[in-house]
Amino acid sequence: MIRKAIEEDRKQRKASKLYDPEKDRDSPAYLDSLGWVLFKQGKAKEARPHLLEAVKQPEGRHTEIYDHLAEVQITLGERDEAVATWRRALEVASPTSKRDQKRKTEIEKKLRKHAEK
Repeated sequence: MIRKAIEEDRKQRKASKLYDPEKDRDSPAYLDSLGWVLFKQGKAKEARPHLLEAVKQPEGRHTEIYDHLAEVQITLGERDEAVATWRRALEVASPTSKRDQKRKTEIEKKLRKHAEK
């Protein structure tokens, strides 16, 4: 379903008068959703490129997306990358968002666990 949503979104963007193929990118939210579903299906390697693409975009630099990417990285044995990604997640956490603050607490626990190894 997420792949269908991405395809439909692409069609709608291409139909727009403002469409610029040089600047066109898939929605970071959709890419995150696809990456997270693939990860949950045990396909971490397949999930990684979607999450990396999501965080390349300014609107994809979100605590939750960075956390998802770090989970994929730690699963793939990329501990140093995961630790750096979790640290980035903490940097972008909104101080006024209860959701970000809750996730920040969870990420800090993950960092304590993995950064000390």
